[in-house]
Amino acid sequence: MAGAAYALAFSNLHPIPIVQAIAGMIAVFLVTGAVHTIDDYFDRQRDRQLWPDRQIPSRGINPKTALLISFVNCAIGFVITIIFLNIYCFIVLIIATAWATAYTGFLREKYGYLTLPFAIGLFPIGGYVAFAPATIWSNPIPWILYLMVFLWQSTHILAYSPPHGVENGKTTVPIFFKRFSPKATLIFAGFFAGSCMLVGVFVFFLTGLSYLYLGITVSIGIVLVCLSIYFSKHLTVKNCMFLVFLNSMYGWVVFLEIALEFLYRYDILFFNLALVMGILMMVLTPVLGGFGMPTTIFKEKKGR
Repeated sequence: MAGAAYALAFSNLHPIPIVQAIAGMIAVFLVTGAVHTIDDYFDRQRDRQLWPDRQIPSRGINPKTALLISFVNCAIGFVITIIFLNIYCFIVLIIATAWATAYTGFLREKYGYLTLPFAIGLFPIGGYVAFAPATIWSNPIPWILYLMVFLWQSTHILAYSPPHGVENGKTTVPIFFKRFSPKATLIFAGFFAGSCMLVGVFVFFLTGLSYLYLGITVSIGIVLVCLSIYFSKHLTVKNCMFLVFLNSMYGWVVFLEIALEFLYRYDILFFNLALVMGILMMVLTPVLGGFGMPTTIFKEKKGR
């Protein structure tokens, strides 16, 4: 997602500062990993029931070590950003990290899952200001990508919601201030998936991307909408997790496609590098257990 915005910003740069671009990728990787680690730290009690095979509940790593790993990753990512990029990118990364950490430690349980997309949407903003900070307020593209990422993340987190627990007919964590039934939650996920697809179509007309991008955006988007509606009527943990996986693939493929198209036009070396990294990410994430099946039991509403 940051890489797609990198590529858009690159169109104004000749030659592309490849060392800075690689440094930015490493910084995003480290800080994102740090936030996921702190999320596992805050979720360590819940994970004992839902994901007992994760590192902390399985005692593969103790909570204090997890905190240390998170702190070190953040520190290195921030230092790389301030040395190789600029203060604007550093500020965006700080805001995104602080918001995501507040989400996992407080906002999620208090206000709901939809407080997270505000932070995740900042990835393309940070990627853009890393190389074209002077045009961030005059160019609508990074902000449209913010909206697209916001909608994609909303789909992801809502499809993930029922496997985190359903009691008395409603999800244990609210969507936004209010808890809904898992059926309604998946319908909301379908709404956000459809909205993400429509914004993606708008990006196609605005940027002159290829018909390959349009085909991927529309076809997978329609499948996500249809499956969200279908799974809302056939609710199982397996179906929800499949929807999470498919939406993750949607994000990977669509934003990688944006990045690769622009990089192919402006720098073939970085195109090849991004292609290899993108393929490795798509292969390694499911292999390393990013989509393990939770031990969730859906409890029916009392009185039925």
